[in-house]
Amino acid sequence: MKIRFSDHSLLRMRERGVSRELALQILENAIPFRYVHAGSEKEGYHDAQRRIFVSVAGDTVTTVMAGVSEQYIEGLRKKVV
Repeated sequence: MKIRFSDHSLLRMRERGVSRELALQILENAIPFRYVHAGSEKEGYHDAQRRIFVSVAGDTVTTVMAGVSEQYIEGLRKKVV
């Protein structure tokens, strides 16, 4: 499956200094988890060492966050489908 990047995710990546290549590496290497945000089911990918979080809905990266804490990720993991 080919991954697309939403305009929102590209904007956030530029703001946060995360390259497309790094986001794709995280998608390839991190163990995904499912969660619900704003009524939509998504998959989250977290690189704890780099503290980067990538959110995917279907085949589209919806946002990328840098400096993400473990507490934030644990909160998302509780918002299960």
